[in-house]
Amino acid sequence: MGAAQYPEHGSDAETLLKRADIAMYHAKEGGAVQCATSLSICSRS
Repeated sequence: MGAAQYPEHGSDAETLLKRADIAMYHAKEGGAVQCATSLSICSRS
């Protein structure tokens, strides 16, 4: 699961969705059931 939170991770829907999507793929890379927030991937976006 990926999550992004307004306003910390973006101020518009497009940015929030993009960061949540990136967080989801980041969590999937772990191979197990995981959750990642946009905070852990902000530098990658």
